[in-house]
Amino acid sequence: MTRTTRSRLILFAVVLAAVGATGPADPAAGRQAEVALTGATAVDVGDDHTCARLSTARVRCWGDNDNGQLGNNSVLDSDVPVTVLNLAGGGPLTGVSTVVAGDDHSCARLANGQARCWGDNDNGQLGNNSTADSDLPVTVLNPAGTAPLTGISQLAAGEDQTCARLTSGQARCWGQNNNGQLGDNTTTGRDTPRVVVGVGGSGALTGVARVGTGETHSCALLTSGQVRCWGDNSFGQVGDRTTTNRPGPVVVKRSDGPGALTGVTQLTTGENHTCARLGSGQARCWGQNAQGELGDGTTSVTLAPAPVANGGGDGNLAGVSQLEGGAGTTCARLTTGQVRCWGDNDNGQIGDGTIVSRRLPVTTRNPGDTGPLTSIAAVASGDAHTCALTSNGQVRCWGDNDNGQLGDDSIVDSPLPVVVQA
Repeated sequence: MTRTTRSRLILFAVVLAAVGATGPADPAAGRQAEVALTGATAVDVGDDHTCARLSTARVRCWGDNDNGQLGNNSVLDSDVPVTVLNLAGGGPLTGVSTVVAGDDHSCARLANGQARCWGDNDNGQLGNNSTADSDLPVTVLNPAGTAPLTGISQLAAGEDQTCARLTSGQARCWGQNNNGQLGDNTTTGRDTPRVVVGVGGSGALTGVARVGTGETHSCALLTSGQVRCWGDNSFGQVGDRTTTNRPGPVVVKRSDGPGALTGVTQLTTGENHTCARLGSGQARCWGQNAQGELGDGTTSVTLAPAPVANGGGDGNLAGVSQLEGGAGTTCARLTTGQVRCWGDNDNGQIGDGTIVSRRLPVTTRNPGDTGPLTSIAAVASGDAHTCALTSNGQVRCWGDNDNGQLGDDSIVDSPLPVVVQA
C-alpha cells in the first residue's frame, strides 16, 4: 500500500519505540505473553496474507481476508494464524503436503496429488470451473471440469493465476491470461487448468522440474537446468532479451552469449522480475529493477540474466541456497542459514531495521537487532512483507502489517522480524 514518507516514518518510530535500544519490548506489556506458532514445515507469502503448512499436514493462514484467502469460512482479517477448513467447513483441511499464497488466493497440494484453492476467483484462479470467490477450499478440476486434476507434484500461485507441475513433467496453468501468463499460446482466461505448450507452440512443455508465477508472467525450471518463461515481458522478465509479450514458453538466454542459461537449480518469479540460483551457489536476476530488486547495484532494467552482487558490490553473492522474489524485493537464504534481501524497503520488508531501499544485498537482522537472523530453513517474499521458516519450525515475519500479515497479534509494521504467534 502506498504511503507518504511522513506516515512511513511515523510507523517506523512506533516500531522503534516498541523494540527499544536493546531488544523487543516485554510481550506481556499490553497483551498476553507471546506463544509462538510451532511445527511449521513450509511458509508462503501472498499480497497481504501469509500461510504455513504444519507438521500435522494442516494449514494456518493470517492477514488480509477480504476475498476469503485465509480459508476459514470468513472474510474477516486476522492478525494471528487461523485454521484453513475443509471443503464442507466442518473441520480442518487435512492431508496437505504444501501450501502456496497468491495475490488474494491460496492453494494447497494434497498428499493424494490433488489441489484445493480458496479466496479471490474473479479470473478463475481457483481452477474450479467458476469465477465465484470462495472462503472455503474448492477442488481444482481437470481441463474438462469433470473431475479433480490429479498427479500434481508442485504448485505456484501468482497475482490472479495458478500453475501446477505434474508428475508427468508437464505443467498446467489457470486463471487470468491477458498477457499470456498461462502459457497455452493464447490470451484467453481459463477457469480450469490448461496445458502449457512447448517452445514454438506445439505439443506440451516437457521435462518440467518446477513452476513459478509472478504478477503476469510464469516460468518453468527444466530438469536440464535450463529455464522457459512466458507471459508479460514489459520489463524483460521473460529473459529472452526482448520486451515482447510471449503467450507461450521461450528460452531464457545467457547474459553473455546467444545460448540458453544453463546450470539452474532453483527459480523464483517476482512481481515483474525473475531470479535463478545456479549450481555454483550464485544468483542471476532479470527484468524490472526500479527498486534495485535485481541486486546488481543499479536500477536499470535487465533483459537477460545478470549476476547478483555481494553486499559490497565488489563481487558476486555466493552461498545462495534459495531465492525468493516479491513485488520489488528479492531475498536469498544462504547456506549459513542467514538471509540477505535487496530492493524495495518502504515498509521494512528487507528486515535490516530500516526503511531504506537497497540496490545490493543486506543482512536481515534478528528480532532484537543484535545480529543476523539465523537458523533459517526457507524464506518467502510478498508484496511488502517477508517471512522466514526457522529450523525449529517457527516463523518470523517483517515489513508491512496493515492487515495483520506478520501474524504477531498487531497491525504495526516492523522493519525487524517478529515472532508469528500461535
